[in-house]
Amino acid sequence: MKPDKEISYDDILAKKGRRYLGYFCSYVPEEIFHAAGYTPVRLLPRPRPLGEADAHLPVNTCSLARSCLELAFSKRGAGFSAFAFAHTCDTMQCLADIFRTRLPDKPVFNLIGPVNREASGAREFLLQQLEALIGQVNPAAERKITSSRLLKSIKAYNKLRLQLDQLHKKRRELPAVEFYRLVQAAMLLPKEEALELIKGSRAHREEAAPHALLAGGEEKPGIYLHGGMLYDLSLVSLIEDLGGRVAGDNLCSGTRYFNLPLVKPLPGEGPLEALADRYLKRLPCAAKHPTLDDTEGHLVRDVAESKAAGVVFLHDVFCEPHSWDLVILQNSLQSTGIPHITIEMDHMGVTEQIRGRLQAFMERLKGDL
Repeated sequence: MKPDKEISYDDILAKKGRRYLGYFCSYVPEEIFHAAGYTPVRLLPRPRPLGEADAHLPVNTCSLARSCLELAFSKRGAGFSAFAFAHTCDTMQCLADIFRTRLPDKPVFNLIGPVNREASGAREFLLQQLEALIGQVNPAAERKITSSRLLKSIKAYNKLRLQLDQLHKKRRELPAVEFYRLVQAAMLLPKEEALELIKGSRAHREEAAPHALLAGGEEKPGIYLHGGMLYDLSLVSLIEDLGGRVAGDNLCSGTRYFNLPLVKPLPGEGPLEALADRYLKRLPCAAKHPTLDDTEGHLVRDVAESKAAGVVFLHDVFCEPHSWDLVILQNSLQSTGIPHITIEMDHMGVTEQIRGRLQAFMERLKGDL
């Protein structure tokens, strides 16, 4: 697979001899399913017409839920052996129930993690839920989950996340679409294949040249992306076509996926404790509380560290958790003088209106330099 080409679910599912598990959220502990013999595959929304999903979900439901439900009910969905959810919002909980009802012949797993990561007893509650999840998975698994198998899976995922973290530090040398395609590869492909692909990327070759410079040698204005999912990569291509570069992000399909790569059990503890600690300490999404102070402070710091000239909020239409945070984050950037724009995305991807607004924003940033 070429890293600048879209990874097709048809190509993934065409490979026989694997039990594919479709999962919806980076809070799903992939390592548990990997240890059980599944091949975890992230279900990503793709620009597509919706039909059957509208029979189960109202039109004011987020694109992630509607688009992935459409995928599951299509012929591609038949290639998955099971599905896994993390209860991050009411929509995801309802979606899990729809899957159980419509796909009774396939296991549907659900992890209910703590919403308040800092609450007293959050770690103990999460450990209980992880143990309960293993209890759900084992009866349907290809092989029983043991501590040694789980540790082996943790090591494989650590290796992959470390490679993604190194790639992130060299993203100036990559077109943005290639960087995010490689992150997608890590979420979609078997981990061994994804690791080989990432190691072979141009950012890991000595002859790589900075991609962040214009023809005259000056620095392209950097854009920081913040939000939920980046599912239409033509948007980052558009940013570069308009003379900018993607300098950093806080996205579920970006740095939040591989943030906090090292998951090692503390002395006297086991692999479940390691997974719980990463869940609680990783960069949180808007569905976790208390996150606002963390997210607000991280946003301002990360924009400064990435040397971005402005922020683009990628707001999935009808995503309630991110809607709660959006205004306060916008006000925070306003008070610090950081230019920003909010782009509302849905299942139809980049529109001419989005193109026009991004072009105007890029011209503003170039004028400020």
